Amino acid sequence: MEKKIAEAREEVQEAEEEAKKAVDLRVEFYKDYKETELNNLRKRNDEIDSKLDKLRDTTDDTNSVANANIQSAIDELREEQRKIENRISEVENIEAKDWSNAYSIIEDAISRINTQIDLLESSLNDE
Repeated sequence: MEKKIAEAREEVQEAEEEAKKAVDLRVEFYKDYKETELNNLRKRNDEIDSKLDKLRDTTDDTNSVANANIQSAIDELREEQRKIENRISEVENIEAKDWSNAYSIIEDAISRINTQIDLLESSLNDE
């Protein structure tokens, strides 16, 4: 029986470590997501800038009908760029959640489990 109690304590310790690792991974996920999303948005924004420059250069060499079509394309790209800039602002304002209370919740739960194991061990020793 002592062996089973020792195994239970080991399992509890492993579970605690895994739970804390999961919390750490969650924090890293927020950081990685934010960085990746910002990089993708900024890259797209740069692509639009490049397209806008090319379209502006083209307007000088075309007739009025083509210029109207080019201006329409420029307006659409500017609208997309505005949406991207808004999304960049949103992503920049993403705050990683404070998970410090998760650690204390884990500690409390592990403590309660260990208390129950102690009570079980004590009752078995009394028999």
